[in-house]
Amino acid sequence: MGTPVHPPGKFSWIDWGVVAIYFMLVIGISVFVSRKMESNTSDFFLGGGKIPWWAAGLSIFGSKLSALTFIAIPAKAYATDWVYLLNNLMIVAVAPIVVYFYLPYFRKLKLTSVYEYLQVRFSPAVKITGSLTFVIFQISRLGIVIYLPALVLSAVTGINIFACIIGVSLITTAYSVAGGIEAVVWTEVMQVGVLLGGAFCCLVFIANSLDGGFGQLFSEAASENKFRMAILESDITQPVLWVVLVGGFLTQLVTYSSDQVVVQRYLTTSSEKEARKSIYTNAVLVIPASLIFFMVGTALWVYFRHNPASLNPNGRVDDVFPWYISQELPTGLAGLVIAGLFAATMSTISSSMNSIATVVTTDFYKHFKPSSTDKQQFIFARYTTVVLGALGCLIAIYMVFLNNTSIWDQYLKIIGLFGGCLAGMFLAGIFFPKINSRGVMAGFVVSAIALYFIQDSGAINFFLYPAAAVLLCVTTAYIVSLIAPDKKQPLRAV
Repeated sequence: MGTPVHPPGKFSWIDWGVVAIYFMLVIGISVFVSRKMESNTSDFFLGGGKIPWWAAGLSIFGSKLSALTFIAIPAKAYATDWVYLLNNLMIVAVAPIVVYFYLPYFRKLKLTSVYEYLQVRFSPAVKITGSLTFVIFQISRLGIVIYLPALVLSAVTGINIFACIIGVSLITTAYSVAGGIEAVVWTEVMQVGVLLGGAFCCLVFIANSLDGGFGQLFSEAASENKFRMAILESDITQPVLWVVLVGGFLTQLVTYSSDQVVVQRYLTTSSEKEARKSIYTNAVLVIPASLIFFMVGTALWVYFRHNPASLNPNGRVDDVFPWYISQELPTGLAGLVIAGLFAATMSTISSSMNSIATVVTTDFYKHFKPSSTDKQQFIFARYTTVVLGALGCLIAIYMVFLNNTSIWDQYLKIIGLFGGCLAGMFLAGIFFPKINSRGVMAGFVVSAIALYFIQDSGAINFFLYPAAAVLLCVTTAYIVSLIAPDKKQPLRAV
């Protein structure tokens, strides 16, 4: 299969200047914070527990506001409608559950890796299983978030996409090794404002380019049912209303209860109260951000409906927003949007690398080498980050050849396959005191195997993968635990 061809965009020297200035600011923040970082694992992984709640909340939001949000959501709204919006908004329902049921356990135990909870509640074998699942899932995600910004740069400049992937990987790996979680958090705080502001400016510019402005945008999109938010049918293989609601709820629960990237930020704050505020901050920000990005996709559909000749003849659906940025945005604004996109994306990659390194060091290196010093663990974590950069680069290159209709669909499938079984283990441990380590291991294995065959059969929509995984894991774990009980008392948060 050939490589996608993108004619060079209209990226001027002014745009390159904006990109250069912005990256200098990002690097400056990282260097400034890194100088204060002690050479120990506490600072590298948790920022010394001194991150304020609002910064942690913005960082949680920023870690998810990657190129996936910036490119894939507008592409999905452009190609279809707003049916997927409810998936994003389910974080509002999930946040209180995480705050009142999960957070007390995580804070009480003073964890570094969230999967340490599985050892305390069940056994070391369960912890290793959970940690390994996370690492596989995150490395898969790492490939996606490297691939998407490389796609943007290729569309904007005409540079070969493989060169873009390698360049982004090298720069991000260097950034990740140099700075700890505190540097990641503070760069994300700035980038959230830039990305949302850039996306909003794009929306306003697109609307103003139409003869009828926002009025035309809304009327044309509404007449073609582009604002549809629910499919009121009962087909379990399609993203109908109840499938999106149930699947979206479990997808968000997977992320915010068992994903080290997110949970690690709960642990960078000074107290449980601060962590609680950070979770709600993220949940509130998701609402306007989702509306902006879905509206951008709809606006692009209206614009290209009247300007079909302006579409990239060699592009795919996921190219539509990057192509518009490179071809239609005025000089300066295009540079700012691209700079913000890449800076936030690199920070997202950096936070993933930091979280994977945290888990590998805490749950594997320390487990198999308990006599290692903190200094040795710190050095190991940095070397691990370098390896992760190489792996992410290779996966991103592979993704160029995937014949996928939507990269967002691919990402949601990965969450369902890897994350659902993992979330089931946490849910079983927190809500079902009778479930033991033998039961939860059996539940994990059964749900993973069953989910493989469910995906292969196409029996249900991929939104329901997390629901199927959690249900199978917990049910199997409970039954096995009743048949083969043990005497270990479950951990309780107080």
